[in-house]
Amino acid sequence: MKCHRGCLTLGLSFQKWTISFLRSASAQSKQFVLLPFYPSHTLDFDACSAVTEMHDRMIAADARRTQATLLTRDAQIASSGVVATAW
Repeated sequence: MKCHRGCLTLGLSFQKWTISFLRSASAQSKQFVLLPFYPSHTLDFDACSAVTEMHDRMIAADARRTQATLLTRDAQIASSGVVATAW
């Protein structure tokens, strides 16, 4: 892996690289926990409607559902009040 002019060059597809990274990181550290995502989790999305970007809403909803503090610099998530945040 190398960084070049602000771009990341990977030897694998992004999906394969991400899975490989998460598996190796989670095997070495308990700081990474892969959460399952079930269709029923979408029911939490309405409670996070103050977060307008779909993927950010999914992240906020998971943090809310698991009662986790979300580490983020995203101003909209932090100001929404739907989940505890820290940075």
